[in-house]
Amino acid sequence: MRGGWADAILWSWLYPLGFSILTANVRALSEHCLTGRAPVSMARTVTSNPLVRFFYSAEGYHTVHHLAPRVPGWALKKLHEKIRPVLVEHGLIECPSYTRFILGALVKGPFGLDESVLARERAKPKPGPDRLASAA
Repeated sequence: MRGGWADAILWSWLYPLGFSILTANVRALSEHCLTGRAPVSMARTVTSNPLVRFFYSAEGYHTVHHLAPRVPGWALKKLHEKIRPVLVEHGLIECPSYTRFILGALVKGPFGLDESVLARERAKPKPGPDRLASAA
């Protein structure tokens, strides 16, 4: 029954619905799964690219959205950039893309926990006289 009404329903309704449910779940999981309990670390900021930010109404800036829910989506990025240093000090969890979150979540499993930006920055080795002398 190619080209019949069943095909039309599949292509115009069921497939788009399935895709929408999948992307909505990826977005929701990436913003709340594997996060902490403190107000700043209870949601994750996914900076993503401009196209994804457009389709998700900039909801990737989810930490800021939780802290200031009345700020419209188009202003979340600007607010995030303005208060990011304070957020980092209080445990901001940030991810550069939804794909990176999914891959990381698969590796960590359901009980893993993402590190805050500050914890990652503190864990990075800092170049200094000790490191330079030992490298020589």
